[in-house]
Amino acid sequence: MSRIAGWERRLSAAVEAARGRAFERGVFDCCIWPADVVRDITGIDGAEAFRGRYRSRGGAIRALARFSGGGGLLEVMRKLAAQHGWAEIAPLLARRGDVCLTSNDEGLSLAICVGAEAATPVRAGGLEFVPLERCSVAWRIG
Repeated sequence: MSRIAGWERRLSAAVEAARGRAFERGVFDCCIWPADVVRDITGIDGAEAFRGRYRSRGGAIRALARFSGGGGLLEVMRKLAAQHGWAEIAPLLARRGDVCLTSNDEGLSLAICVGAEAATPVRAGGLEFVPLERCSVAWRIG
């Protein structure tokens, strides 16, 4: 699996479009937005199994648990990584477009590496940019 030609432009456009966007579970959240970005840059939709299947925090937890066999975001990403050949790496080795796992007031959150930081949607709207040092694990995408 590799990245689509022009992925850098697609990544930049996804980040710009997310600035100031209203948080909405199941549409623009810490699971769906990173999956949207991965789909935009690789053509692979990792959220296909749970996209459109939740609208609340509890619904998200249940949908992710069903997909991962009882786990949460970490287990979801490990299952997707195994399916698609995404290597698990140390966060400081992440490159633009890689997926990172971080945490915030809500708990664990998936984010997209955008350089020295990873971007993740937040309930207040838009994106929070967190230093890669605040991420616990990352996956090389493409």
